[in-house]
Amino acid sequence: MTIPVRVLETSQRLDTYETLAERLGVSRATLERAVSRGQLAHIRIGRCVRFNERQVEAYLRRHERRASG
Repeated sequence: MTIPVRVLETSQRLDTYETLAERLGVSRATLERAVSRGQLAHIRIGRCVRFNERQVEAYLRRHERRASG
């Protein structure tokens, strides 16, 4: 049985822990916790972990806090 794999667009950005942490202004440990809790989708290629820009944007939208008032 063949499992279909959605191919990433070549223009899609893939970040490492370090580049994503810097871009978001958080620590690598913060990202690792989100990954270990299953909150932040990631791509694992061997021992390398990469983050899809669209998945990161979806994660940020889910965790956005709106001002009340």
